[in-house]
Amino acid sequence: MAAGLMGFAAIVGGTMAAHYLPWDSLDAKAPEWWETALKLHLGHTPVLLGLGVLAAFRPGRLLTSSAVCFVVGVVIFSGSLYVMSLTGLRILGAITPIGGLGLLAGWALLFFVGLKSNAVVKST
Repeated sequence: MAAGLMGFAAIVGGTMAAHYLPWDSLDAKAPEWWETALKLHLGHTPVLLGLGVLAAFRPGRLLTSSAVCFVVGVVIFSGSLYVMSLTGLRILGAITPIGGLGLLAGWALLFFVGLKSNAVVKST
């Protein structure tokens, strides 16, 4: 569900950027912020899909925690950049790294899921 919602929202964001946003009346950096937000947003959507598939075969707290970190990270990272693009409130850039930390935590937890799975495979 999260991957479907995130992917849908990313496509809406890309469509808005291409067809509807008045870039000439926004902050000069707005297109760059929007593009960065969209790249990380769309880039983490397949990761969530993969986590969902993996959870069907090997459910666990680490896997669930990884998915939560990815969702929260994208919402904070990309969300702050989207809002900053539309409003010009550069102060929102101060919370963007918090989202980045969430994404890093998601990847770190996914690494530990792999370590744990590898240990299970080797012991059998």
